[in-house]
Amino acid sequence: MPAHTPPGRPVFEPADRIPALAALRSAVRRQDWTAVAASFDELDDEDDRALACRVVAETDGSEVFLRQAVERSPRDPLPRTLLADRLIQVGWGIRTSHRAQHVSKRGAWTGRA
Repeated sequence: MPAHTPPGRPVFEPADRIPALAALRSAVRRQDWTAVAASFDELDDEDDRALACRVVAETDGSEVFLRQAVERSPRDPLPRTLLADRLIQVGWGIRTSHRAQHVSKRGAWTGRA
């Protein structure tokens, strides 16, 4: 995945620098499994696959689409892996940055320090 030349400032959103990741995120938002799978097929480098997986996992609402992909192809490791990573991201969002004793069972901060 060739990246654009850095502009001299840190970039925390990989899809801003790597067009293939922006296209992948767009395919997830369109719920186009064929395009998502093709994106991963084009990646030879393990680090690129990990980064692409993270882009999918950080796409809000993608868990519904990924569950459907798992149901269609339950033995395919790609949709299962992407769904697992997404659910980890959802879990961390529920967990918040507060310590466990300060988070309720509903995932809300209790306000106690």
